[in-house]
Formats: sequence, C-alpha cells, structure tokens
Amino acid sequence: MNDHEAENELRDYYASITPTASAHVASLVSDSLRARPDSRARTPLTLKPRVLASLAAAMAVVLIVGIGFGAWRSGPNDGFPAVASGSPSARPSSESPTPSPTAAPTDTPTPRPSPTLKAPTKSTPSHSFSLTGSMHGHFDTATLLADGRVLMTGDNTVVDNQDVYTTLAELYDPGTGVFAPTGSLLHALEGATATRLQDGRVLIAGGIVTDALDSPDASSAEIYDPATGKFTATGSLVQQRNDHTATLLGNGEVLIAGGWGVGGGPELATAELYDPKSGTFKPTGPMASTRMRATATLLADGRAMVFGGLGPTYKGMSTVELYDSRTGAFSPAGSVPAWEQGQIVTLLADGDVLTEGGTSGGGAMAYELYDPATGSFRFAGSANIDRSDGMGVLLANGQVLIAGGAYSPHEGDVQPGPHVGTVAFASSGGRERYDLPAPTRASGSGAIAYVPPVTIFATAELYDPTTGKFTRTGSLSHPRDGATVTLLLDGRVLIAGGRTGTGLTTDLTAELYQP
Repeated sequence: MNDHEAENELRDYYASITPTASAHVASLVSDSLRARPDSRARTPLTLKPRVLASLAAAMAVVLIVGIGFGAWRSGPNDGFPAVASGSPSARPSSESPTPSPTAAPTDTPTPRPSPTLKAPTKSTPSHSFSLTGSMHGHFDTATLLADGRVLMTGDNTVVDNQDVYTTLAELYDPGTGVFAPTGSLLHALEGATATRLQDGRVLIAGGIVTDALDSPDASSAEIYDPATGKFTATGSLVQQRNDHTATLLGNGEVLIAGGWGVGGGPELATAELYDPKSGTFKPTGPMASTRMRATATLLADGRAMVFGGLGPTYKGMSTVELYDSRTGAFSPAGSVPAWEQGQIVTLLADGDVLTEGGTSGGGAMAYELYDPATGSFRFAGSANIDRSDGMGVLLANGQVLIAGGAYSPHEGDVQPGPHVGTVAFASSGGRERYDLPAPTRASGSGAIAYVPPVTIFATAELYDPTTGKFTRTGSLSHPRDGATVTLLLDGRVLIAGGRTGTGLTTDLTAELYQP
C-alpha cells in the first residue's frame, strides 16, 4: 500500500467519529505525507499555522488516531473494521493473527502493613523459614478460608499465673503478611474447635467459657462468615465439652467426638453431628473408649480416624477408632505398642496416615504408618529427632514437613547424676540416649521426685513417603512447640504462635516455610 492509499483508508474510517475533528486529523496526515513524498526521504515535517491552531482542539482525537492506526495496521481481529480480502492492503493468507484479549484492570485495595511487620517476599530461598507479621493474641486455632486468608481464634493470655481467654479473632493475609482484627467471638473460649464448612463459613464449637475460674464447659456454638467478618450464634451442642475433636465429613456434617465433660471432667466417649443446613446438633456414635485431646483425620474413603489422646485417669490411649457416617457408628481399628498423646497425624497422598512422634510411657514415640484398609501400623522410618507437640503438614509435592515440638522425658525415665540427667528410651531405630540438663530435685511427704526439663526444638525435617526417609530442612527462626500450622493456597506453610523458651512462654510471632 502506498502513502496515498493509506491516507484514503484513514480518512474513510475516522469520518464517522466527529466530522470536525476528523477533518483536522485528516489534514494533519495529508500535510505530513506531502512533506514525505518518497518513503526513503527523511524530510522534517513543517507544520502550517492552521495546523498549530487545530492541534490543541484535536489533541484527544490525535491520541485515538495513533492507537487506531496501530490497531488497523495489526489486522482485522483487533476490534477495528477489517480490510476486505481483495484489498491491496490485506494480509497474506499464510498469516494467522491470534487474538490477544486483555482483562480490564481492577483496583483492589491493599491493606497498609504495620511498620513493625515484615511482609513475605518472592526472594525467599527454598526449604527455609522466614518471619512474617506478628499476631496480637495467643491463638489456639488457625483455619484456612476459601479466599486464602487464615482465621485465628482462641486467644489467651496469662494474668496472675492464670490463662485468660478473650473474644479476639484475627485474619492473616498471605499477600501482605499482616494479621488484622476481624469480628469478635460471642464467647471467650478455651479448648474450642474451629472447622471450615463446605460453604466457606467456620464452625466454632464447645470449649470452656472463661468468664470465671472453673466455669462449666460451653454447649454453645457460633458461626464465622468471612463475607461479613462477623460471628453469629448457631444451635447448641447436645453435651457440654472441650478439648474434643471436630472433623468435616464428606456429606458436609461435622463430627464432634470425645473431650472433657462438665466442669473439666470426666472424659467423654460420646459424639454428635452438626448439620450446617439446619444449624443443629444431634447425637451419634459413641466411641468405644473415652478420650480427650485426641486427633481426628478424615480418611480417603470418607471415614474419620480418631487416634490417641488421654483416657480415664489421664491414661494414654494407644487405640484407633474409625467412624462411618453411613452407619453412624465407631469401630476399633488397630493400635500402637505404646500410648500416644500430643502426637501429630498427617494423611498422605496414597491414603496411609503418618503418625509423627508423640509422648509415650517410654519417652518419644516412634514414627509409624497406619493403613486404614488393614487397620495396622508399620515402621515409617528413622527420624532425625523424636518430638511431641510438633507441627506436621502435607506439602503439595507429597512430602510431609515436621517442625518444632518438644521432648519432655517422664519422671521414671530420668536417671539423675551430679550434673547431667541421662534419659533412655526406645525409638524406631533401637535404643537411644539423650543427655539433658540435670532434672530439678523436689521433696515432699518423705519422697524425692525429679522433675525433668523440657527441650523445645527449632529444627525441621521432611518425610518422603516414596523413600521412607527423613531429611533435614531449614530451621525455624526460634524454638517453638504447640503452634498452629496451615498449608496456604500458594504452597507455603504458616506456623504461628505456640510456646517457646525454657519458661514455656507463649509466642506472638509467626513464620512462613518456603518449600
């Protein structure tokens, strides 16, 4: 196409925009082309006085022309009229222009980070931990919401050597690395559970109402709605309980099992179901054994696995019970050689369950795999450190991250010496010996008791189910146990709160693990 033909094409197309503006634009184009009769010449363009007078009025249209000219030269699929295939300016048939649609830009408000908080960065190296924003309370539960934020509930602080719970709740935003307050709970609760429902809301159930010392357990429950940021009351539990388990079943109901009864005891074997559609609880079960502080895991076949915990007279439980929602009943399904309490349990991609540590009658418990199909446990592999109250989570690559935790030998395991207490226990790889600081000696009623120290870990390791091996990975910023652990939507892991230091003080910090 020559210059004259291009001028005619442009004048015809833009004649429909605004007649007056089109005339000015066409005149400018004509003047510029006449100033360059030969495409090889680079003669400077000389603007006439009338062009200068028109330039200000036609500035907006000139911008449109520039965009339109580029689009017109690009082809027929760019939102402008196509040139007829018979025209000299048509593209060769061998070209296949591809549309390039672009989404309209949106303005999403970004919360302003607190100057004391450190937001996560994309430059964080793999297999490492980095501090993120700090919380404003000591939270017991962390629940991943559908939009990727994390709801923190169960705040407690220590006043005059007593745990005092509050109604504070916060949301963690992984995009900004900031914890920010959201609506307040209706009750200040200890030992409540938080379960995300299929519709995205969160059920807060049970717990101890801490308005007064030794207050009865709560039978109330409440619902958090992320859309409004508010908590509202829902139906009451059939039985007051705290330190129970809560499991979202495949049918959308929530299984509540075990825990403490009224006034902190006795331990419970009863269970109940919450129906989100009706907002009510109804009895189901019960379990074969009473237990509290157990773990509950939804298996790949839809059954719920309740494992470990403490039974009557604080006796540790070594058994597994499986709940089938089709029959509404629990059934015994295997046991480990020694009882477990404080263990962490992780469902693997192949349907087996990894039980990672936990305290037992002989010290730290071995790592084992549970097969739901056979109801049996088998050796999982030798870990680098045996721990209890640690944090475990299945990563997107199928490996399991195990971090933090503590080792607290039982009184009977400690053989005190002049300076060092040596503890021996059976681990998955045989007998091992750990040297710990000398236990504290205390006397009373003519007997001598030794109170063993507690060691809290900052170490972390990865378990690979395909090889059965544990390998070390980056360490936490500082030792912590009993923290919350949450797999975020982007594959990182949020570890928040817990206890730290030899004084077992609660921690307000949080950190992210980059796989």
